[in-house]
Amino acid sequence: MAFTLTDEERTESLTANSTTINRTFLCTPWRSRHEAALLLLGSVRLVGGRLVRILPARDPDLRFAFCQQVDIAPIEDDALEKRVAVPNPLIHAADYPGGARLTCTYKNYTYDEQDASSGSGDSSDSQQEIEIATMSWEFSGQALTLPNRYLVWKDAANGGPQGDDTLQLSEVSPVINIPKFDVLLTRHFVSRKPTRAILDNLGRINKSAFRVGRDVYEPGCLRFDSCQMSQRLTNKGLKYYDMTYRFGVMGVYDTFTKDDGTHELGYVTWNRIYDPKTCHFRKPVWFNDQSRGIYQYDEDGRVQVINGQDKTGFNLLFNPRAT
Repeated sequence: MAFTLTDEERTESLTANSTTINRTFLCTPWRSRHEAALLLLGSVRLVGGRLVRILPARDPDLRFAFCQQVDIAPIEDDALEKRVAVPNPLIHAADYPGGARLTCTYKNYTYDEQDASSGSGDSSDSQQEIEIATMSWEFSGQALTLPNRYLVWKDAANGGPQGDDTLQLSEVSPVINIPKFDVLLTRHFVSRKPTRAILDNLGRINKSAFRVGRDVYEPGCLRFDSCQMSQRLTNKGLKYYDMTYRFGVMGVYDTFTKDDGTHELGYVTWNRIYDPKTCHFRKPVWFNDQSRGIYQYDEDGRVQVINGQDKTGFNLLFNPRAT
């Protein structure tokens, strides 16, 4: 239903870490007030038999502020004088010919200030889907108990693995902490479940450098660990999904053994583990297939044809048309 919005009033409230903007619009006709509100708030709508994702409207001046609440009331003069009477107000709603007053609250949302888009999600690409997602980080470490037969006390008189002062004889097992962190990325207002893309990429690592937001992760350092999905309903009863992806990041920067046997200082990747015998990170392979490491690469998975183009890997997790 067509409607007209007229900007009537604007107030701004700013603090050191938040922004709140109240904008008042006049909406005509009255019957279109919900259509206008949904367009401002963002939602999932049914258009031509398919779900279309609409992102919240952003403020034209402060581009990082998005509409989060809309309060609707009839124009005061209409409410007092021009209301059209109905025979049974429990069944029929009154009409106000003068229109509605929409009071909209804009706040600095979780979307990225520079890269968020206020257009239809169906026209966005995979990287744009990443930019408009909510992100959080969890830094931790993984305890690794070292075999004590490969270590000796530094002040040992005879030293060496065959000496009498190995830690094995002292019944001591040292533990080191392997640093890692998790990236949790939540997609909002997702109109379809990319079930096949999720299953195809679980447990895989990135074959090429992959950008998540403003961070670029080196090849082999990003692992797709899990996905948590919840179904929600719009105020018109349409279903959509919020889904949270968890990626594990190997953050170890150390000496590792390359495939040609030489040593290099760099990110060790998920396909290398620490070898206490050589004091380096090394890559284990399968006995019957030495080209395959512990984890497979994302780009080696199944291909989906989207808009006539082959898509594969982690990009499918964020493509709005992926299945």
